Amino acid sequence: MKGISFHPKRPWVLASLHSGVIQLWDYRMGALIDKFEEHDGPVRSVAFHPTQPLFASGGDDTVIRVWNYKQRCCLFSLRGHFDFIRTVEFHKEQPWILSASDDNSIRIWDWQSRKQLKNGMLLGHTNYVMCATFHPEKPLIVSASLDATVRLWDISTLYEGSTSRGGRESTGFGDGMEMSYQTQVLEGHEKDVNWVAFHPSMPFIASASDDRSIRIWRISGEAQASKAWYIDTLRSHLKNVTCAVFHPKQDLLISASEDMSLRVWDVSKRTPIHSFRREHDRFWIVAAHPENALLAAGHDSGMMVFKLERERPAYVAASNSNSLFYVKDKYVRIYEFGSKHDVPSLVIKKGTYGAPKSLFYNAAENIILVHYKPASTAGNTAPSSVEAPYEIYKLPDPRDAQSGGDKGAVESRRGAAISAVFVARNRMACLERHATIVIRNLKNEVVRKFEAPHLNTECLFPAPPGFFLLKADDKICSYDMRRDKISTVTAAGVKYVSYSKDYAYCALMSKHTITLVNVKTWTVICSLHESVRVKSGVWDRTVFVYTTLNHIKYYLVSGDKGLVRTLDIPVYITAVSGNTVYCLDREVRNRVLSMDPTEYRFKEALLEGRYDDVMNLIRKNPLCGSAIISWLVDKGQVELALFFVQDVETKFELALLCGNVTTAVECAQQMNQPAAWSSLAKTAYQLGKWELVDTCLQRVQDWPALAWFYMLSGNQERLKSVQSVTMNSRDALAAFHVSCYLGDASTRLRVLENSGQLALAHLMAHTHGLTSDLARLEEKMSARSMRTEGIEDAWVSGAKTQPLDVAQPKIVCGTSWPQLRVSAGPFAALFRTMPKDASLLGEDGVEEADLGGGVDVGGDWGGDLDLGDDTTGLGVGGGEGFGEEYEEELTEEEKRERALMLETQGLSVGGGDEDGGWKIDDDLDLPDMELPSGMGGTAGGAGGATAYFVAPTEGAPLTKTWTASTHPVDHFAAGDFLGGMQVLDRTVAAMNFAPLKEAVMSIFMAHGSALVTLPGVPSQLLPLPRSSSSSSSSSGGGAAGPQLFVHNTLLKDIYLKNGYAHMTAGRFADARREFLAILSHALLVVPGNKQESTELASLVSVAREYIVAINLELSRKELATSAGNEGRNAELACYFTHCQLQSIHAQLSLRSAMSICYKLKAFDTAAVMGRRLLELNPKPEIASQARKVIHMSEQAMGGSNFAMDYDSRNPFVLCASTFKPIYQGSPSVICPYCEAHYAPALTGTLCSVCQISRIGAQVPGLPKVR
Repeated sequence: MKGISFHPKRPWVLASLHSGVIQLWDYRMGALIDKFEEHDGPVRSVAFHPTQPLFASGGDDTVIRVWNYKQRCCLFSLRGHFDFIRTVEFHKEQPWILSASDDNSIRIWDWQSRKQLKNGMLLGHTNYVMCATFHPEKPLIVSASLDATVRLWDISTLYEGSTSRGGRESTGFGDGMEMSYQTQVLEGHEKDVNWVAFHPSMPFIASASDDRSIRIWRISGEAQASKAWYIDTLRSHLKNVTCAVFHPKQDLLISASEDMSLRVWDVSKRTPIHSFRREHDRFWIVAAHPENALLAAGHDSGMMVFKLERERPAYVAASNSNSLFYVKDKYVRIYEFGSKHDVPSLVIKKGTYGAPKSLFYNAAENIILVHYKPASTAGNTAPSSVEAPYEIYKLPDPRDAQSGGDKGAVESRRGAAISAVFVARNRMACLERHATIVIRNLKNEVVRKFEAPHLNTECLFPAPPGFFLLKADDKICSYDMRRDKISTVTAAGVKYVSYSKDYAYCALMSKHTITLVNVKTWTVICSLHESVRVKSGVWDRTVFVYTTLNHIKYYLVSGDKGLVRTLDIPVYITAVSGNTVYCLDREVRNRVLSMDPTEYRFKEALLEGRYDDVMNLIRKNPLCGSAIISWLVDKGQVELALFFVQDVETKFELALLCGNVTTAVECAQQMNQPAAWSSLAKTAYQLGKWELVDTCLQRVQDWPALAWFYMLSGNQERLKSVQSVTMNSRDALAAFHVSCYLGDASTRLRVLENSGQLALAHLMAHTHGLTSDLARLEEKMSARSMRTEGIEDAWVSGAKTQPLDVAQPKIVCGTSWPQLRVSAGPFAALFRTMPKDASLLGEDGVEEADLGGGVDVGGDWGGDLDLGDDTTGLGVGGGEGFGEEYEEELTEEEKRERALMLETQGLSVGGGDEDGGWKIDDDLDLPDMELPSGMGGTAGGAGGATAYFVAPTEGAPLTKTWTASTHPVDHFAAGDFLGGMQVLDRTVAAMNFAPLKEAVMSIFMAHGSALVTLPGVPSQLLPLPRSSSSSSSSSGGGAAGPQLFVHNTLLKDIYLKNGYAHMTAGRFADARREFLAILSHALLVVPGNKQESTELASLVSVAREYIVAINLELSRKELATSAGNEGRNAELACYFTHCQLQSIHAQLSLRSAMSICYKLKAFDTAAVMGRRLLELNPKPEIASQARKVIHMSEQAMGGSNFAMDYDSRNPFVLCASTFKPIYQGSPSVICPYCEAHYAPALTGTLCSVCQISRIGAQVPGLPKVR
């Protein structure tokens, strides 16, 4: 790898390879973003432009190429060099590119005019020019060459404008030498000089040479009188030094060499302080980030990005005072989490110390302990065994700090140790050399000294009072100072520890691993490995919340983990309070982030058995998603998981798993698949729910199974009905079985005869003595030449008098088996308060199934059974004599017990005086009055006591069942408009119902039938049931109700086609009306299966995209009528092309954008639109026009005269209200119904696309499948 360049703002780095490929990497994620391949041969240098979306590259093909990484293409090439190009660089302010080449020349190019500057060639070197670079501020260039010299060039004449920027094209080696430049030759290197670099802020130059040395030069004076002289030589490398750069933030220099090492130098002391080696790779290039303290090095096998300084700030959160103590600059500052008040508390004396490494707070004494890095290792590269200074400060009174009192320097007590932590109120432990632990008091006096339990102890960590932690190899030891007891767990590479507030749990954090430990037993609970580096973490009760480079995540002590939110930049979390995360960034600035902790708090409460908290969380913050459902199933909470499931098939499977037949029946109705009903029948068998088994088997028309079920239950009437159905369906085997169950010999004979089994039919007729059928069967057999003689010889003696028959059952089971009544589960109260589709339990905690009106089986199959008189002699039959017959069989003692039971139940209120009785006083002072008609009379009235009548409770109308649904269309069909609106508010956050009025009223009118009664009597509006019968009786059952008024076919065949036609014709207002109709009617569609649900979601998505596109285009046309808005007009035209439209409409949008951009001389964007248009394979004449625009745009000079906020290469979504891009990674909110994207500032407002829902609302959405 020969060339490396950091992007000044984004986390990108360019790398040029010897293979001729240029790679663009995201170094924070370690992901390859893009590749650029147009060079013919190795690419030796790349450079980003400081402000524009450009980069330049130069290689062995002698061509400089300028690329636009947003458009992902090479914009133009600069030709003029005759040999390999070694380096290229953009000027920070001028439109110049500097290049150095093996043709012994340095050239300056104007990338706007795409030509070499006149007098822009610098000659003087007598061998290959290996490197050339601009001074960051002065008009100077420094170059390095294989002629063993460094040259300093004064180019102030180019700044003064004495030469033309436009210039002319270079035609030869000596072009542009009309003016000589003042130069200074710096000699001293013994061999070839490979690299030279300016210091970003100091007057220094560093040069790297094949003589294995690095020379430091100093510059003085202004540009015209700048002089440079030699200062010192850095020697440590064993082979050629290929590159050397200054650190952008610290007084350091980093060098690369062919001895397979990188070395870090202290420039002030001229000494190496650290080195890094690779086993088999030579280092060729080092690059420094212009803003951050990042470095990148290229070697034979690839590239590495690293930093030399510790980014983590020194901070500590005081749990008892709700405060954060941290070090910034030279102050210890206090940040209050609640008030967000941030004040400096005291000044620390850094002196010759390094940066603060760690900070500890003693709340009892209001003291802080600051531990520094070793003074000689500002790069954070010292071994862990080096002692570093620490200081103990007494903090000022908090009231003085809050009022901004004196923040002058405070006297401190100092010492040195490898590691130091507080271990008690007035004690601290220090790890010193030779694995010695010293206990000191707050005056820094030695109290106790002893050897560490492990000789290779590396550092100490804080722990609860009376304890401290030791790190030794891959072990973390907890040391009990009172008992001198040690407990050990294995955790490799631990860097930080974090305790829960009650000191019950501890998190051990290493680079990629988090280990949770039980503090009391000091044993590992669970461990987690992250592929991205772990940065920090804190405890929120029993949940560990931690940050990586780009995420905030959580980790439960049960081992469960999850994602809380994404991050734009790395942060160090300091505290979690409610929905707020407090953290510090790399610049030691306090940040307050919002998050949604519902998921991990729900899991925590459920695992701890806090069911009230679980129910409150569900009510206030609905959870959804497959992750939470899978987690609940894994934890055995299938019944609770049922509440979160939206997919009907998954819900059905979970309902069967937990035996919840109520939900299983509802899901089976929505699915209406034979396999679902069969599975439900098996579950009902196991639960003893006979009525449900009956219904399910009727649904799938499994006649053999149904006949077997009726035989087992003794339901003769139903068994005869099955026989009739099987006979009509010509299912001979099933009909024969049913006839066997019924003992119906004549029917069996008819089945055998119709099936062509005449011999068996003849045999059966003889067996059962059916003489009337014998002659007919013999005629048929004779006609077919079948033998009839000898059949009688096959009979067993006496068979005709005792024919085969099936015994009739003694017990008739017309209802389900008695169910064991159990207490309600912990969430029964929750489900009873939820809508019907979420209610899993009955009123008494026992599961119930609505089998009457919920499952319409049609015909005579679903009616109640009339068992008639008892014929079994067991007193089970019905009829008027049932009670009397049973009473006569009771003994006298049983009669007394029965009377006592009836009396207790209030059927007979005795007033006996023997035991006091109930003491009910019947002598009430009531006036004589006539009761109103309908309230019954007295005993002496007409009819006496026998005339007393109580009217039965009025049954619920059919529409009542519709209002319990979670689909708004059911409420509207029943006339419950308020209920339907409330359902829409809960599911899609609807706040404007005006667009739905027409569709709602149509649905209400379509679901009622006017029944004409008698002349002069008003007609009655009868609601029609919406579900249709899956089977019909032979006797002709009731008719099925109508289908839904709104369905996918209506949306596709009418509104969608009309919308496409209007769009093609350019009638945008009419097209928007049709697509809005799709969105308003789609809310009232109930998909019957997954395919219909997917199709409906696709229709909503199409309508959203077209409405956004139409609104954008109409806004652009209004803008085009006013002058001075050319830039915004072109932006909107370009955004229009990013809406997901049909191919014909996408072509029209691209043609429009291409024309507008070309007319406004935005040639780069016009070319992009032309290329995109060609990808859609347009008509030949359109393709020809696009190619002409592309060609003319590439030949045109310069760009547009106005700024455009349009970046086609950076992924974005469009705000549907402001029509401004929301780039990937930027915060956004969506409409919960149509899913249009908006800027966060529009949260809570009405969606401008669907004109129904509230933007940014967190709602579960409508059920996808009925």
